[in-house]
Amino acid sequence: MKKAKFLIMTLVSILLLTGCSSTKGEDAASEEKQTIRVATSGTYYPFAFKEGDDLKGFEVDFWDEYAKRTRNDVEWVLADFSGLFGLLESDKADVISAQLTPTDERKEKYYFTNPYNYSGTNIVVREDDDTVKSLEDLVGKKVGIGTGAVANDIVEEQYPNNEIKVVNYSSSTLKGNYQDLEMGRLDAVVAQDVEALIAIKENNLKLKLVEKPVQYGEVAFPVQKNEEGKALADDINKVIKEMQEDGTLTKLSEKWFGYDITKEAK
Repeated sequence: MKKAKFLIMTLVSILLLTGCSSTKGEDAASEEKQTIRVATSGTYYPFAFKEGDDLKGFEVDFWDEYAKRTRNDVEWVLADFSGLFGLLESDKADVISAQLTPTDERKEKYYFTNPYNYSGTNIVVREDDDTVKSLEDLVGKKVGIGTGAVANDIVEEQYPNNEIKVVNYSSSTLKGNYQDLEMGRLDAVVAQDVEALIAIKENNLKLKLVEKPVQYGEVAFPVQKNEEGKALADDINKVIKEMQEDGTLTKLSEKWFGYDITKEAK
């Protein structure tokens, strides 16, 4: 009888140990590192730009923090801005990091994270030009806009019959639109406010922003519109919230811009 009891207790112990071992293995598997493929142009100072062989900028620092906090690896995928959404659609990237506005049209195709900063789209003109106050004043004029930028949609929506002559610049030639404006080859540029202000300051250009933005709103990360994309967006949102609450996002903004672009202007 004692022998039988001993055998039963031994079997129970083995089963319990097996169960614990199995659970531990599942937990370890669930905590496995993932590699997140982040697409960007790498030419958009000071958000994500190449300096020698290194990628630097506000968004690069964000993803370094993301990797640190989630223990996931980040793999950068570089392409021209106009091709970034194609990388997402062909499953060559998991998320795009390129100062993107979640428009209604884009939200039909992709999931977006919560906003991690805010920006305006402004008209840029020469310092001595006081004739332009709104998009209406650009009718019949030549205007530079980055390829794929939300400014294209804004202009096309209001003037669908090419009343405003748009000249597109790729991510590699984007800075050239400001030089072309200063030299009189363009009548205006429509661009993101932060990008324009930095380009003007860095190159000492005699340009200015028209005060009222033509659009102002959220900037977020788009991901694939599927279960994996939704899970990734949720994961990124947790990190955004943590970085907002502990002040890291504000510090990164002040490091790169000198002020906080991570809070909505009032």
